[in-house]
Amino acid sequence: MDNFIARVTERFSGQDVITANAEAEAVEMRKLKSQNEHMRNSMTQYDLCLKEMRKLSVCNEENAKSVRELIDTARSVMDSLSEAIGDATATGDADAEAAKTLPEIAEEMKKDIYEAIHRENVKVYRNVQALLLDEMSKHKEEMYEMHRRQKRGTVAIIILLALTLLAGLGNLGMALILSNWFSLISG
Repeated sequence: MDNFIARVTERFSGQDVITANAEAEAVEMRKLKSQNEHMRNSMTQYDLCLKEMRKLSVCNEENAKSVRELIDTARSVMDSLSEAIGDATATGDADAEAAKTLPEIAEEMKKDIYEAIHRENVKVYRNVQALLLDEMSKHKEEMYEMHRRQKRGTVAIIILLALTLLAGLGNLGMALILSNWFSLISG
C-alpha cells in the first residue's frame, strides 16, 4: 500500500500538472499568434484590394471625363453640321435633302454613345461589386474557421483546467490522507 501511494504521488505531483498546463497554454498561445498573423495578412490583402478599387474608381472618373469631352466635341460638330445644313437649305443646294437626315443620324449616334457609356459604367460597377463580394465572402469564411478553431481550443483548455483541478484536489486529498495516516501511526 505504501508503495502504491508513493508511486501515485511521484507520478502526479502538483508541479507536473502545472508544467503540463503551462505547456498546453504555450501551444495555445502559438496557435493564437499564428491566427493573429493570418488575420493581419488578410487585412493587408483587403487593404491592397481597397487601394486597387480606389485606383479603378479614379481611372473610371478620368474615362468618364474624357467621354464627356468627346460628347461635347461631338455636340459642337453636330451644331456646326446643323448650321451647314441650314445654310445649304437656304441656298437651295441639291444635297440639301440628303443633308436633312444628318441631324437624325447625329442624334442616333449620340444615343449610341450614351448607351455605350452607360454599359461601361455598369461593367465597372459590377466588377467592383463582385470584387467586394468575393473579398467579403473570403473574410467571412476565414472568420468562421477561426471561430471554430478557437472554440475547439477553448474546450481543450477547459478540459485541461478540469484535469488540473482534479489532479490538484487528488494531490490535496492524498496529502490529507497521508498526514492522517502518519499521525495515526505516530500517535
